[in-house]
Amino acid sequence: MASLKTVLYLGVCLSVWIITTADKNFVPAAEEVHWISLDFKTTLFWTTKASKYTYTVKYFSDDHDWMESLDCIRVSHSECDLSNSLRPFDRSYYADILTEPATMDHDYDLDEFPHTYSPLQSL
Repeated sequence: MASLKTVLYLGVCLSVWIITTADKNFVPAAEEVHWISLDFKTTLFWTTKASKYTYTVKYFSDDHDWMESLDCIRVSHSECDLSNSLRPFDRSYYADILTEPATMDHDYDLDEFPHTYSPLQSL
């Protein structure tokens, strides 16, 4: 009887663990990231599955730290116009697309959510 009780307790614990972590395991990361630069306009595009998540884009140049683009914080669409952010024009840039929950809670640690990095973009 004691072993049956232990197995049932273990089953309940595993079920609770699976339910509480399932959402974090299936966060849709940005995919197929690419840049398009045309006529002094530089836009970052990506694909993703439809979801309740938003995306924040940060960019990086050789001699700077990661910076957020004010036009691309918690956007629900899969593109970001970085034309006003990427200055000067004679540098190469990388971007980081962070997937985050649409409704932000203080309990979230954003490092737990997926980051997708872009290929190098030379302007």
